Amino acid sequence: MVGATTLNAVIRAARPTFRSKNDKVAFAVHSSITLNGLQLLAVGAAVERLDIPVGAPEVSVDGWNSTPDEMYAFLYSLPRPPPSPQDSSAQEKLRLLVKCIPMDDTLVVSVLRVLASAANLASPDILELSVDKFATDAQDVSAGYQNLDELLKQLQPIVGGSSTASASCASAARKDQGGVGQQGDSPHVRTNTARQEG
Repeated sequence: MVGATTLNAVIRAARPTFRSKNDKVAFAVHSSITLNGLQLLAVGAAVERLDIPVGAPEVSVDGWNSTPDEMYAFLYSLPRPPPSPQDSSAQEKLRLLVKCIPMDDTLVVSVLRVLASAANLASPDILELSVDKFATDAQDVSAGYQNLDELLKQLQPIVGGSSTASASCASAARKDQGGVGQQGDSPHVRTNTARQEG
């Protein structure tokens, strides 16, 4: 599992500009996902595009926090496991759509597995993060975060273990296409609502 020191280093290296604590937590969510091996395909309104080709190159994070209402959206391609005759085509089309929505002092994170055709493979996983628990008012990027280990722990069930998640999504894709995949193949992919305590 990725640690807080690594996550903080990745955030610093990106040199993001933050407008608010919501920005900080949303960017930490994004950074933790990329550390799990997922490639960024689109940010903001571009995540709704249906014409992003399979195998599209990774894009920059520019514009990730440009919306006036502090709504954040990220689209990722899942890493491809070793190909197999049964599911290699489906694996190449698997994507992860992540949206972060501020609600008072909470950032609601929605994680949805989709196919490139925009067909949903499952209901979204939902996580509610206390913004004040993980972000401070400090202007320095490193000092602007706290309790990152706890943040990673809360994110792990829905975004961690990219290879496992990819295999689970491929199984769901086969089921969606009339195959034999079964829901719940991966302990990291759950369809539930996780309410943070504290």
